[in-house]
Amino acid sequence: MALKPKQIILSPLAAKELDELYLYLQTEFGQSAVEKFHKKWIAFLSVIANQPRLFPILNKRKNLRKYAIHPKTLIIYKPSVRNIEIIAIFNNRQNPQNLKSVIRRRR
Repeated sequence: MALKPKQIILSPLAAKELDELYLYLQTEFGQSAVEKFHKKWIAFLSVIANQPRLFPILNKRKNLRKYAIHPKTLIIYKPSVRNIEIIAIFNNRQNPQNLKSVIRRRR
């Protein structure tokens, strides 16, 4: 019997970062880059909805996992029994302390 896919929730921070990423891609690279990223995003959501523990652990104690959707973009998420929360969409060109700060704030 197949398991039911888990619901995916975007944190307010992740929603803001996703909007900013789409705007950046549109402004700097055009609609084709937006569409290419969007396909990768939808594929990622489909995978984690069905196999939430597939990607590497970022922080074992806080049950955070990571996925590099692009060499410069890291998605941080937290699977739980009921759902999967996308915590942040981290631009790898940012200060690494920003990522540590995101991890520290998580329950």
